[in-house]
Amino acid sequence: MRDTAKNSTRPQLSTKNYILNSLPKADFERLLPDLEPVKFAQGEVLYRPEEPIKYVYFLDNAMASVVATTPEGQCAEVGVIGREGMIGIDVLMGADSSLNETFIQLPDGGLRMKTSAVRKEFKQGGALHDSLLRFVRLLLLQISQTA
Repeated sequence: MRDTAKNSTRPQLSTKNYILNSLPKADFERLLPDLEPVKFAQGEVLYRPEEPIKYVYFLDNAMASVVATTPEGQCAEVGVIGREGMIGIDVLMGADSSLNETFIQLPDGGLRMKTSAVRKEFKQGGALHDSLLRFVRLLLLQISQTA
């Protein structure tokens, strides 16, 4: 017999993010306490170069641009991230900040997670680790094609 009163108090989050949706149910449920819903405005800056990354983001229908700036001030979009990935992969590589600016091109919602929580989960290996590495590979491919 199920305890419906207990289940009704559990946080219920849904997402359109491919990485989170690819996780086994137990893994996703383990992450629930660390996931927080967010809404994004068009043009909202998520990261600026050399500023600390406090959160990573799993977008639903939103889309973000990663923009590189030269020392002379020239800018170029080097990546686009939507529901297929996670914004903030720098933290998985041991960095505390981004080298590029990342901002919202198409507003919508998503989920955010503290950097410390995603690092802890990533270091455990498992499904999130594997999904994030596959995404990093695809993002590198996108950036190399853009270059």
